[in-house]
Amino acid sequence: MIKKNKLLENLSQKRKFYEHVANKKGDMDEYWATGFCQSLLVEKINQLLSDIRRKKIIDVGCGDGRTALSLVKRKNSVVGIDISYTRLSRAKRKTLRYSSYILLVQAYAEDLPIKRTIFDGAVCTEVLEHVLNDDALLKELFCVLKPNTWVLMSIPTVSLSRYFDMRYLKRPIYFDPREHIREFTYYKIPWFENDFILIRDLEKSLKNHGLTIVKRYGIGFELPLWVTKFKFGQLLEKYCQNKKVNSFLSTLPILKNFSVYNIFILQKGL
Repeated sequence: MIKKNKLLENLSQKRKFYEHVANKKGDMDEYWATGFCQSLLVEKINQLLSDIRRKKIIDVGCGDGRTALSLVKRKNSVVGIDISYTRLSRAKRKTLRYSSYILLVQAYAEDLPIKRTIFDGAVCTEVLEHVLNDDALLKELFCVLKPNTWVLMSIPTVSLSRYFDMRYLKRPIYFDPREHIREFTYYKIPWFENDFILIRDLEKSLKNHGLTIVKRYGIGFELPLWVTKFKFGQLLEKYCQNKKVNSFLSTLPILKNFSVYNIFILQKGL
């Protein structure tokens, strides 16, 4: 574990970096709406949350307010936490009509300002790969949730396409390492075993923090680039661009583990 004073020092540097990213990239709603696998992720998250009404929810890493907006529309009381003031400002504009249902707070996911068990559920999508101290985040989530409640968490995972690209290129393929502190994979990558965190190790960490996986969904299937060089591969790629086909492929046991994203439904026990 990182000592708190050291953690906050690093987090302060991280906050400055994310303010720069927020201003440079702008509102990410278009990215999540128009990217093929990204839109599949958003649609699945919205589907899973569609029956949640009149609950008290914490959205950790709420960003520009995409998920928070869908929650407050159904009269959930939402506390949105984000490291970036710029993104929180965008979230505030989007949710202005529902201002009585939402509180937006600039804070670190690893050191939440709320220290009581008051929430009926938590949303933490595409956050775990960014935080400096993932153990601290999981501990904070456990502390603010009531007993027998849930967490919806999503993370990016090494897809089949990235796996074969790394095998061909003989070098690890990351997102911007300043943004992604860690990368997750279901299978060991023989050439870079120490560069990626195995999902089974994440599952152990979740369990150690009192969070049990009750359901998992694979989201987004991508063909390796070498396959698309052949005619049958091009035809297969065309079928994969159909959302229903792609969603089905992501449910198959092996392909599910090579999805672009994974969603976990976690439960905090009694």
